[in-house]
Amino acid sequence: MTDRLTDYINGQTRATICCIVDEGTPYCFICFYAFNPEVGILCFKSSAVTRHAAFMKKNPFIAGSFCPIS
Repeated sequence: MTDRLTDYINGQTRATICCIVDEGTPYCFICFYAFNPEVGILCFKSSAVTRHAAFMKKNPFIAGSFCPIS
């Protein structure tokens, strides 16, 4: 990962994550996150009892984007 991309990700605080529900349709949510550039892991804040947590437990393939701070 380039320094420019790492700096951008570290400079933001919110991301939009999209997972797939049981019916195969997308489900998106916005969350706060922290990024660990040494291992390339994005950790987001959520509760284990949320709908999106249940969806991601069943199907861990996700997509997302970063929400720039204005």
